[in-house]
Amino acid sequence: MACLRGLLNAWYRLCRAVLPRRNQVLLLSRQSDEPSYDFQVLAGQFRARGFSAVVMAKRLSRKNAPAYGLFALRQTARLAQSRLCVIDGYNPVVSLLSLDVAPDAGQIDARRADPVVIQIWHAFGAFKAFGRQSTDTAENCSGQTADLLRMHKNYSWAVCSGERCREAYAQAFGMPVERVVAKERPWCFKLKRLGKARRAKPSRAGGPRGILFAPTLRKNPDSPRPLSELYEAGAWKRLEDGGAATVVWSFHPLERKGRAGVSTLDALMTSDLLVTDYSSVVFEACLLGVPTLFYVPDIDWYRRSPGLNADPAMLCPNLCFTDEAALLEALEGFASGTWDYPWDEYRRFGASAFDEGDAPDDALADFAASRLGSGRTIDDGPCKA
Repeated sequence: MACLRGLLNAWYRLCRAVLPRRNQVLLLSRQSDEPSYDFQVLAGQFRARGFSAVVMAKRLSRKNAPAYGLFALRQTARLAQSRLCVIDGYNPVVSLLSLDVAPDAGQIDARRADPVVIQIWHAFGAFKAFGRQSTDTAENCSGQTADLLRMHKNYSWAVCSGERCREAYAQAFGMPVERVVAKERPWCFKLKRLGKARRAKPSRAGGPRGILFAPTLRKNPDSPRPLSELYEAGAWKRLEDGGAATVVWSFHPLERKGRAGVSTLDALMTSDLLVTDYSSVVFEACLLGVPTLFYVPDIDWYRRSPGLNADPAMLCPNLCFTDEAALLEALEGFASGTWDYPWDEYRRFGASAFDEGDAPDDALADFAASRLGSGRTIDDGPCKA
């Protein structure tokens, strides 16, 4: 790792010495091979402010490690030319470099940063513990490994979805809470619009209710998997008897292992109810207005590994189930229309992730641009070696 860091930093310094730093925003992701909706919208918003915007997305896996190494060199060269870098997860190219990205106390125009790095994260809220919050637990790596990988280093600012999340994000990224800001991502605004359109439609009369099961990813093979056990047992199939409900299962791709599944977000758009354990997809469901139940018989375990920032058993106890029979009974009541869903508790859970009121759709781009000064065309020239 020391050799890798040395080579990456040498390459970055060479690029800085020979390539001009332009009025450019670089958006980097290793969450998927395609640019996310957030990145597509943000790129357009930055261009409208006078910046050039470059989006580079590629998922890192063992199979594509050699190709990703070459891609990382291209990312590093682009980073050397950019004044701002936006990322949506841990990115080794950013974190392994030796950068001076932290703004000074009270500094607004961080033009001197090398470059400004903004972490917008890929999930809403702070449901389960993540990042450096959960090191040395069964569901995450050791603190020693996190230090070796320089996990979540080099962030000038971090963005979360609501004020109540700021402390958790500061802990997860190992940075001062003053450098964590609550700004809604473009995907949040899109889901709000879809949710508003969904609620404006007349209630569906008759027909089966759509129930989506979406377990969270369990990284440790020894961790409990109650929803997977529920799936294998098959008692849930009685929900479809008589045509009262249709059931869809959406496992995380890394846990699917040949089991049938669909895209969670695609299925959520057409579902009437979500059942999950600790997946942050619940916050997308909140924005869409899709009610949710939590199946959490292992909650005592999960409070220890990886840990919980928003505990559903405390925030919405009547939406939590630890017994299979009780869960299926509630689902049958929902399908038949005889169960009165406790919306007040659900809204309380959603409030752990989102602030009240509406912000401008481009508030995040405005915040980022304000850290760079004007969007006029500039060419700083190569950095003096």
